[in-house]
Amino acid sequence: MDDCISGLKAFPPDSGFPKTDRLYHDSLVAHVSSLDGLIRKHRSIILAKAEHILSNLQADLHTASYVSVIDAVLRTEPKTLLPHHTFLNQIIECLVLFDQRQVRYVGTSFRSIMEYVLLNKVYSPAVSVDAVATALLRLDPSGSVFTSTHSVFANLVYSTGCIDEARPILEKPAIFYPDPTSQPKLLCDELLAPVAYITKYTGLTADLTTSSVLEYDMMRALIFIQERRWAPALDALERCINFPTDEVAVSSIMVQAFYKWVLVSLILHGRIIGLPGSPSAATTLAYETSGEPYVRLDTYFAEEDASGLLEHKRQHKSTFAADRNLGLVDEVLVSFQKWQIVRLGDLYSKISISEIRQLSQSAVTGKSLETDGEVLQLVRAMIEAKVLDGRLQSPGDGQPEYLEFLQASEGALTEAEFARQVAAATADLDVVSAVFKTTNAGLARNQEYVKYMRQEKRRREKDPEGRMHDLGVDFENQIEDEDLMLGVGPSEG
Repeated sequence: MDDCISGLKAFPPDSGFPKTDRLYHDSLVAHVSSLDGLIRKHRSIILAKAEHILSNLQADLHTASYVSVIDAVLRTEPKTLLPHHTFLNQIIECLVLFDQRQVRYVGTSFRSIMEYVLLNKVYSPAVSVDAVATALLRLDPSGSVFTSTHSVFANLVYSTGCIDEARPILEKPAIFYPDPTSQPKLLCDELLAPVAYITKYTGLTADLTTSSVLEYDMMRALIFIQERRWAPALDALERCINFPTDEVAVSSIMVQAFYKWVLVSLILHGRIIGLPGSPSAATTLAYETSGEPYVRLDTYFAEEDASGLLEHKRQHKSTFAADRNLGLVDEVLVSFQKWQIVRLGDLYSKISISEIRQLSQSAVTGKSLETDGEVLQLVRAMIEAKVLDGRLQSPGDGQPEYLEFLQASEGALTEAEFARQVAAATADLDVVSAVFKTTNAGLARNQEYVKYMRQEKRRREKDPEGRMHDLGVDFENQIEDEDLMLGVGPSEG
């Protein structure tokens, strides 16, 4: 056993980590190569004494060996681990303490550990979600790179409701897909962007499929809908319905996302705000044809027809229920009167509560609220929820309360608030600039894109005034859906 432990502790050497990236890389590659033989030679000892062996290693110092030992045990005896509490704790230590450079050299094993924790009920869901969320953020602090683990992660979160533990991941929409052409010479380079080392080549992600990407954003949307967080839900749904596709194929997930997108748009904005991005005519037609019962809801909002909206829900209740959207449709009906009240601000600066009752209707009942007290309660709740920018005034002397709509000028920023917004915008620009540079690098490695740009150069030479066709539209039409996995992010809408 001493020989086994000594071999596992060979990196880093007693003299400390190698001083240069080249020495670090060469030394760690040699160590990882030796681990296969070492583990094979001492397999029986490792399986019998895994806890003791790991207790002689440090998860943050001997990461490559620590990960390899755990993976060897999980691959051999995954069903016998439940009584081994020390070993289970060591798995969690591995996920939250690993060295962020070493792990790039044992990516396949590390990913297997993450997915074991997510797929097997050896921990409480909260512990599993929290540990893997920590691991994903340590791999990629920006949260910008989508991996095959993300879909597994989101499914566990949605099915168990462990949202708080998952929030650091879910609230960072992925911008990049792993680039299978990326093979950095020195994986240990601390200046590498996450998209350069989170690849199939390193094993930190497996192959991605279109459905896995769509399912992840759909799961995110459903989780945000559960929390009634309509803005991030709408963003996640837009990523689904605006996902790159060919001219004729629209997946069932995209169609279901469109239905929910219509409903969330009505709740959040009181209207359908227009399809995001630049969908093809065929895609738009597919959405609007299959989603006609949903799109029609917008007409009742525009016409302020509460009874018509209620009747439409009754007529199409079976459709909404089959699509598992009946609860969201009910939320739309509840929001109808709120948006009527908000829009009264376009006509009035002040309005009495009794007038609001006369001028608005509940789509839940198809008629006005019964009493001014009910209206007052609704308006107060809207102000507290920041749905309505106004304040209630009570004149006194027995006079009824009224609503005063706040003018835009009353919400003017102070100098300090303006300075904070400028600073935040500058920080956002820095992030966008980094994303732009990394995207350009990914495009430069995408052979389809390079070929396309060469064709465009020849076209411009023949057609300098650009009369033949538009550059921006044509690239999206020519690049195949699966090619968008080659390090190019999805449209953000």
